[in-house]
Amino acid sequence: MTIMVVLGGGGHSFEMMRILENMHLKNNIVYVLNHDDYYTNVKGNGSRVYKLLRPRKPLEYGFKTFFRFVLSFLNALLLLIWTRPKIILTNGPSISVPLTIIGWLLRARIIFIESICRVYRLSLSGRLLLPLTDLFIVQWPYLKKYSSKIIYAGRIF
Repeated sequence: MTIMVVLGGGGHSFEMMRILENMHLKNNIVYVLNHDDYYTNVKGNGSRVYKLLRPRKPLEYGFKTFFRFVLSFLNALLLLIWTRPKIILTNGPSISVPLTIIGWLLRARIIFIESICRVYRLSLSGRLLLPLTDLFIVQWPYLKKYSSKIIYAGRIF
């Protein structure tokens, strides 16, 4: 069974790597990073690492963002057809949006873990992807009010 872990970059990668430390995954793991992430060091037996064009750069809006999203979506489609993961595990970097939408269409199970820094409001990725998730976990009790689908798990890492 192939599990796709969406790392993104920066804080999202740090959090996800800390979460994965306690999971002891030994299946086929596919890691997905931002194309411009040169800092995240992924190690694991039998794991593959792919880089995906990020759909939106920080503080970027307008036509450029739309064009970038379309390219990222096509890139994600090819990656998901190639890897065929059964589970997509993400904590909400921007590259998770096209991966999750396409993964949902391909009937992959979606597990979304909201970042610990989201205390009072769900992230934009979380709000967009909540209807598509099979499991949506938050780390602060206040966030449970947004949907009956949300599970409060406390601090995960």
